[in-house]
Amino acid sequence: MSRFPLYVALGLVASLSTAARAQTEEASRWGGSSVDSPESVRTQRRFSLLGETGWNSLSGTGVVGAFNATAHVAFDVGLGLGLGGPKVGARFRFNLLTGNLTPFLGIGAMREKGLEGDLALHSDEANTPRIHVSPSTFVQAVTGLDWTAGSGFHLLFTVGYARRLTDNVNYVGGRAPTHDERDAWRIVEGSGLSTSFALGYAF
Repeated sequence: MSRFPLYVALGLVASLSTAARAQTEEASRWGGSSVDSPESVRTQRRFSLLGETGWNSLSGTGVVGAFNATAHVAFDVGLGLGLGGPKVGARFRFNLLTGNLTPFLGIGAMREKGLEGDLALHSDEANTPRIHVSPSTFVQAVTGLDWTAGSGFHLLFTVGYARRLTDNVNYVGGRAPTHDERDAWRIVEGSGLSTSFALGYAF
């Protein structure tokens, strides 16, 4: 998989992080909230509910609930559907700033249930390889941006890396898979890029 999109995403996060810090410093200079201010939007609106979609993300495609314990510390839980079946996840986030826009660092874990039955790799081939996707566990390390508006609008973007801890793809019948077929399933169900985009509302 090309690393170019990952470099672009990381560059975007770095650029917006610099802008967010500059905005916060400017606000402090003119008498606005400091980075330690208890009046952060995240202490006023502690709970969020968001719809998420992504790759190796917390919920796959589903819903994410977020709780801001403090202006800097947040916890996320996700429930949805991934390529390996129903999925749940949880994550700890540390927000670097307390303004409406902040970069963050996060670590989390996800669990997929697996798929019922076996899958044929090629429906038009008599002796096609058949696979079974069993339950799997992933851990992720991400960075990203959290934008929580005073009105409650909440946007969450993440990019990072997800590591699969369990081997969940088993070849159970048909001919032996080719090298390219194995590589394709390593991309679909293996370790690699983690990214997500979520929109919702903070209460």
